[in-house]
Amino acid sequence: MAALSPAMASLITRQSNSATGYADPTQGGGRFLTYFPNSASTVGEPINIVISNASDRFVLTSKGFLEWASSVQLIPNACVVRDNLGGSQQADLGDGNGRKNQTDVLRHSYFTDNTCKETIQGGNHARYWRQNGTSADSRAWFLAASVEMPLAQGHKVVSDGYDLGRDWIIGNATMSNGTLSTGGYVFQATSTNAAMLQSASQSDINHDIAIDGNVAVITVRVVSNGTSSSTADTSSSSSGAGNTNGNSGSDSTGTSAARRSTADPALPALMAVGAIFLGTTVLACLTVA
Repeated sequence: MAALSPAMASLITRQSNSATGYADPTQGGGRFLTYFPNSASTVGEPINIVISNASDRFVLTSKGFLEWASSVQLIPNACVVRDNLGGSQQADLGDGNGRKNQTDVLRHSYFTDNTCKETIQGGNHARYWRQNGTSADSRAWFLAASVEMPLAQGHKVVSDGYDLGRDWIIGNATMSNGTLSTGGYVFQATSTNAAMLQSASQSDINHDIAIDGNVAVITVRVVSNGTSSSTADTSSSSSGAGNTNGNSGSDSTGTSAARRSTADPALPALMAVGAIFLGTTVLACLTVA
């Protein structure tokens, strides 16, 4: 069989991106598990969320992605108490970039403007990368989410923590009344499952934790522009239409604070109470330390 011309191969890649919202890393020598730098081990953590390139263009930018992340209570590490227990991880997204260091770690904000409570108490967090190599420039975002134990317990991942971390983010993102970012943007999202981790055995997973094998593919729309910028491109991506089969994303407990929508009218009061509580908690911890 004759080899595909570069133009035809590029067309097939673009068609694949349009159909799925991302380029399958495994088709380019990558995988949906992270790598630990300077380790010969193949054990990794599940890359269990993709922000589809069918999302609005603004969401595919660094600023837009972080705005959306803040709307589901995930923000970059911002706390006087720092931890490097988990270390940096790498991902090969099959885009020609090889193994690439994580862009950053996002931590659950607990409705505050910092990550101190998550750092000390534990909770949801996600490492993330962008698929933007020369062989697969889909612009999709890839996240490795998990729920971790408190700092005092070494931030180990809780039982079922990988699936739970993914499901909490889905639950927040797909709230029917939308999600509100720190910059005032309102987003709405739908989610579908892709069985991209079905071949990963429990022994392949860090901490030897079983997973259900699903990756959430989330498509995000900008419903209302925020106050932080008046020139953001919120039009739909030309790569394809958004998913229509929304997933309610109910988690196994149904009671986590991470399920509350930031678009809730009671949010300002919740944030005020949370800020007072968090400040007291952090000061107490620092005093003890």
